[in-house]
Amino acid sequence: MTASASKFHGHEGVASWDRTDNIGRNTRFEATGTRRDGSSYVVTLVVTGDGFNGTSDIVFDVDGDRIRSMVISP
Repeated sequence: MTASASKFHGHEGVASWDRTDNIGRNTRFEATGTRRDGSSYVVTLVVTGDGFNGTSDIVFDVDGDRIRSMVISP
């Protein structure tokens, strides 16, 4: 994880990210790839809208059928 990566835990962490980075910003996500890395899943997204625009990986660390954490890499 780089120094500028963002990590979110639990429902409140993801809800916080959604409030600050997505709601009202006309954000669109296009998944361009997925891969598994141990117990994590990496989704590569192209993001467009009125906020961040570019390609980014989101790493979901899972525990069974639940997401334990979400890390967004620039």
